[in-house]
Amino acid sequence: MKNKGMYRLLSGVLCTSVLLSSQAYAAASADYSDFPQNWSKDAMEFAVKNNFITGVSEDKIAPKAALTRAQLAAILSRAMKTGAGDVSVLDNFTDADKNAWYAGSMAKAVELNILYGDGDSIYPDRPVTRQELFAILVRAFSVTGGDESTLASYNDAGSISSWAKAAISAMIAQGYASGYEDKTLRPAQQVTREEFAQMLYRMQEFYGSSAAADDKAENKEEAKADEATKTNTKKTSGGGGSSSGGGSHSGGGSNSGSTATAEAIVDAEKAVVESTDMGTWLPLAFKDGYSIEKVTSVTVDGTDVTAKLSKVTTDGTIAKLPLVGTPKQVVIKSGDKTQTINLNGSGAASVYAGTQYLPKYVWAHGAVAAWDYYLTNYDKDGNVRINPARTTFNLTEEANAHPYYSPDAEVKDGESFGEVVGNVTIMFNFNTDEEKAWFNGINKLELVEYNENKNTINSNLTYTSAGDVAHYNNKVGELTIPIGQSNFRNNGRYYVRVKSNGGDKASVLVPIHVVNEKAPTLLLRETAVSGRNLHFDVKDMTYAITTPIESVTLTDPKGDTKELRYINDYFLFGDLFVLYNDVNAEEGVNNLPYNGNYTITIRSNGFKEFSKSFNVTGGKDVSSKQAAVVYQSAAYDVMTHATGSGSGGGSSDSSGGYKVSADLLFDSDLLANALLLEEMGVTCAAATKVVDNWYNVICDAVFNQGDTTYNTHTGYLNAVNDAKVAGAEWLGYAEYIAAGNVKTTPNRPSAVKEVLEDGLLGDIQHSNTYGRLEAPKATVGETKENQDVEITFENADAYMGKITKLYLNDNWQELSADAYTIEGNKITIKADALKIGENKITVDATGYLSNVVTIDYAKETEKELSLSVATPISEGQDVVITVTNSEGDFLKNLSGVVLKNSDGTEKTVYHQGYEGSNAVYYVVSEDGKTITLKNVEPGTYTVSVSANYYEALTTEGFTVERTTPLKTAPSVAKHEKKDKDGLLESTDYYRLTFSGLEGKDLDTYLGAIKKVTVGTKAYTEATSIYFQNDNYRTKIADSTYGGYKDALDLAVNGIDATGEGTVITVEAKGYETMTYTLKGDSATTDPGEDDKLTAPTVEKAELTTKSGFFEDCDYYRLRFGTISGTELTAYLNKVTGVTVNGVAYTKESTYMKESTFRVKAENDAYGTSAYDILDLAVNGVDTTKDTVIVITAEGYDDVTYTIAKTGDGGGSTTDPSKPETPAGVAVDNCVFTKASASDEKTDYYRLTFKNLTDDELATYLRAIKSVEVDSVTYKEKDYLSFGQSQFRIKDTSEDYGIHYNALDLAANGVDTSKDVEVVIKATGYADLTYTIKKAGGSTGGDSGTTAPGTPETPDNGGITVKECKLKQDWNGKFYEMRFNGFDNENDLASFVDSITEVQVGNDKKFTKATFSFSFSETEFGTVTENYSVGIKFYESSLADVEDGTTITIKGKVNGKDVTITYSLVKE
Repeated sequence: MKNKGMYRLLSGVLCTSVLLSSQAYAAASADYSDFPQNWSKDAMEFAVKNNFITGVSEDKIAPKAALTRAQLAAILSRAMKTGAGDVSVLDNFTDADKNAWYAGSMAKAVELNILYGDGDSIYPDRPVTRQELFAILVRAFSVTGGDESTLASYNDAGSISSWAKAAISAMIAQGYASGYEDKTLRPAQQVTREEFAQMLYRMQEFYGSSAAADDKAENKEEAKADEATKTNTKKTSGGGGSSSGGGSHSGGGSNSGSTATAEAIVDAEKAVVESTDMGTWLPLAFKDGYSIEKVTSVTVDGTDVTAKLSKVTTDGTIAKLPLVGTPKQVVIKSGDKTQTINLNGSGAASVYAGTQYLPKYVWAHGAVAAWDYYLTNYDKDGNVRINPARTTFNLTEEANAHPYYSPDAEVKDGESFGEVVGNVTIMFNFNTDEEKAWFNGINKLELVEYNENKNTINSNLTYTSAGDVAHYNNKVGELTIPIGQSNFRNNGRYYVRVKSNGGDKASVLVPIHVVNEKAPTLLLRETAVSGRNLHFDVKDMTYAITTPIESVTLTDPKGDTKELRYINDYFLFGDLFVLYNDVNAEEGVNNLPYNGNYTITIRSNGFKEFSKSFNVTGGKDVSSKQAAVVYQSAAYDVMTHATGSGSGGGSSDSSGGYKVSADLLFDSDLLANALLLEEMGVTCAAATKVVDNWYNVICDAVFNQGDTTYNTHTGYLNAVNDAKVAGAEWLGYAEYIAAGNVKTTPNRPSAVKEVLEDGLLGDIQHSNTYGRLEAPKATVGETKENQDVEITFENADAYMGKITKLYLNDNWQELSADAYTIEGNKITIKADALKIGENKITVDATGYLSNVVTIDYAKETEKELSLSVATPISEGQDVVITVTNSEGDFLKNLSGVVLKNSDGTEKTVYHQGYEGSNAVYYVVSEDGKTITLKNVEPGTYTVSVSANYYEALTTEGFTVERTTPLKTAPSVAKHEKKDKDGLLESTDYYRLTFSGLEGKDLDTYLGAIKKVTVGTKAYTEATSIYFQNDNYRTKIADSTYGGYKDALDLAVNGIDATGEGTVITVEAKGYETMTYTLKGDSATTDPGEDDKLTAPTVEKAELTTKSGFFEDCDYYRLRFGTISGTELTAYLNKVTGVTVNGVAYTKESTYMKESTFRVKAENDAYGTSAYDILDLAVNGVDTTKDTVIVITAEGYDDVTYTIAKTGDGGGSTTDPSKPETPAGVAVDNCVFTKASASDEKTDYYRLTFKNLTDDELATYLRAIKSVEVDSVTYKEKDYLSFGQSQFRIKDTSEDYGIHYNALDLAANGVDTSKDVEVVIKATGYADLTYTIKKAGGSTGGDSGTTAPGTPETPDNGGITVKECKLKQDWNGKFYEMRFNGFDNENDLASFVDSITEVQVGNDKKFTKATFSFSFSETEFGTVTENYSVGIKFYESSLADVEDGTTITIKGKVNGKDVTITYSLVKE
């Protein structure tokens, strides 16, 4: 409860001050030349008129000057009427002047302990800070309550001085402070004179009603104490009394009882005039057997007022009449019975006869228990409650016996891999014996899905329970549930079903929300400009397919908050969030129309609420009146009030607990009924809770449903009071409005919660929904294809004129004005705007809720359709299906194609490009009469085709004949049982490895698997990282082959490895079916001769001289043919032995010594295990005779190779058949290249060759031993780097393995001023000579040297810019650039995809966007039409670029770097 003393004092001081006698002197705004004309004008006029604030000179008021401590003391002295103090107290302070203008008021403030000094200083001229002001007001008006722990929720809590913390906590607890929108309090910020004037002005508005409200609360308790002696004879209030009299009975008097009936219809003692905060009423409490439904008539002073009678209770046993005067005689008739009640009224018209007695709504704000505010309430059907279902009370209805509160629970990763930690807390009241018995009897908790099904997903949650837990000033029972249990690992919403065998043994379903520990954030991707789509990066929001966002609100610079619509106003794709504002799009909607600061707030399932404030330019300026609202809303705690997103205090009320500052909405009839039941002394828990909410708020405004203008509550309250002073009991709201002297307020709460019929709070409503009228009922006329559709609205005269926008089918763009007409009470939608099937028309009208009208647009379908297949069909041919009797409409509405083979397996077929080039896909003919399936494998099938609006059609069976033999499948070499890893695997499994295929071939086979049958059960492929029952998957078991898969895993559940075992059947596309009987937990199958792989051949043996630390002898290096790359690596990995003339050599891994062999990767840069050669120690080779080498490898045929004798024993360093240089070999190109890699210490010339096969070229390059450049001998590069006077052989391909195809020469030996001769020497080959021609006018040196044949300007590869045009799509305007010079689509697409950077002029660079459909102002996107065709950039990103500026595009054509330039021509 608020501090009554402060309320009464402030309301007396501030509210009565506006009633000063006209003779009292007050300064006027005209007296001051600097009097403000902005948001503070009204407040300053109020403060000046009432002498709270005076001028600083004869003609200056200094509104923007800081408020000093001396000025504050003077204002408080005048406002509180304290008089002057003894100035001698100022002697204690060296900086105070006893003769100064402030001396008396500051002395009084010191005497009253309102102002404190600091040692011998009191700082009269120092500006007052916010924390000082709060502390002074707390002392001045004895504000109490609060808990300093609540300050922790503010971002700048650490900057609050220790002496001010208690005061600020009290101000928050009492609802006088709530902080700023960015969750700061700004304690050190100075307060200006006009800001303090605004505070005083707003306080008089708020406290004008709140003082009376507290009196009401006090009188409520007194009334309860006096209940036993209460009668219907009551003291008159002498003219009406207080407008919120809290228990007064104005004009009641005594009555002479009931006459003309032997049996009373109503309780005459309760038929007494009752004055409440919401009207003055004559209640009628019916006796048993009677109710409002059985009343024949009610006459007051001769006037039939039956129609004015309304229910107070749901069953009609208590009713009420609205009064504007005091009745004299009331006559109630029910059937043949009549009861007369005489009151001491005047006999004048006393029952309200106008059109509206009360406003529909009262908006108020105040401190609300967090327990109540954050509780989401549901009706019996599980729907979230928002508004009251009724305004009457059920006296027999019980309140919720077990209210609960569960704050958001945070989940985070634990210390071990895959572990998640966190706790959910659920609290229940633990005060009464009944509450304790029920809580202590809790015996089971179940986890339930958060959806309409409410399936139980964990029937036995682990939890701990603690009763009698202190929760602020309350006691609660607390359940703690660890996160990480079965089916309870992820963030998101759940229910917990709490079961108890104690107390009333009720079960309670509690909604809980688990959020990630780290809140998501929004980052702007470009400057926010009105009328342009705004893109944000969303950080730390990881989710699956379904968007987690539940609501998005946008607060504009006027302070208005609206809820945005998904797709219509915003869209989330991955981590990209788009706010739509594109006015350039057709019928575009601009959500950012104004200049200034906006705040977007996102609430999501499984994540903490997060917001982003941003500044918008390029729009309309907010008017000064609107700006004043925003300024007030942003700056003054005492006159602003947060909604549910911010904590506002920590005091306790009658039920205890933490409080937040909230905006509440009261239905006036519900409130009037609750207040009336209280005055009558009728016990009703729900009504009491409604009244308690009312007594703890401060009223802001009153308004009717659908109003766009709100009227101040103070204005209406004072008008009612004036009417009472004049002798009336109340002033009808309609009459107040008609009088015209209405005070309005521009303020609006961004969000409210409406008080429900049981005193609980409804769910949050935003400013675009609350207080709106229901839209009138709509009737849809005839709906036939190609005809306009009429929508007729009932009783819609006012509604039709307020229609502002129409939307179609959730499109975020408004429906074009030429797509519909409005005439009378009808809207006609044009036929061409509608689609076949369901269409949703959303009608927006000012003051009304959105009206969604569904139109089922009927379809005229084709008749007697069937499918026929053109046969015969051979392997590789298309399957052509004709829709008989169709003119194309059936396939125009195509929705699905399913291909079913002879064993019943079904496959959904998609359009081209959906699944890849080798997948089955369909193509529909242009006339829509045939559909063609491509890539259908041999087999027997049927095809089912579905189309919207039609029954599905199915073909007769047909066969695609096989014409090419199936490939041989591998055999199972081994199976082994494996244990699950416990995290990603929920089952043990068997692993199958193979023989007959290896490396890439085996990987290709495993990738072609389309079906695995275990026994009779078809297994499904594991499509995620999780492996479970009935799953198969392909894996890498042996990394010998690099990234190639080589194993098949099968879940154990379908396998019986005992006895006869289980037959495994594997079907792969293009291969024979493989079967294998799995017996035992592990088994190895030795491959037969037919299963062995073909080994490579030895092409040559090169005698090599030892070198380095690891080589003790010379050796022969064996090079292989017929296979290469990974296949050769796989073979060499399997080599188990080598014999030389029958003598077995020993395998070594590194060292080369006598009688040893080793396998080796010739170029370690490609990995030390990418083996491609075999070395043999020379000691076993007798060069006087042929030497036979035999190589043995596991799973391969043996390889035999003979090193031929060399003649007279002189030996030979190579195989004696010395090859000649291959016929026609020549250097194809020579290109100068700048050093770029970290191991390149020099620029170089790259030589490429022609007239050789790939294998011939690789063999030749490996044989190169030296290169002479202009007679200077180059050496092969060392291991670590490539430097001057060196050469190297290179593999410039991107294939796996080593495929040498280029020779690099260090540039230092090339004198570009002359021709330079290069001689290449290779072992076993004739020398090759090539001349690097001089470069022309170059002066030599290697810097900037250009190789002969290389143009001085960048090579464009024959590619040019075809066009660069300004275009527009849903994302805005952009320049689209396309290219010429390509022979086919693939080359064009390859070039476009290779572009990674675009340079515009000298200082603007664009990088490639991640997504082609979304790019920022510093990125370029890709233009696609089934393949890449061009690039695009935003028009705005080139706004500062002049015509003629050079755009440079770099890419690759056939692996060669090209550079294209283009001079920009802007449109």
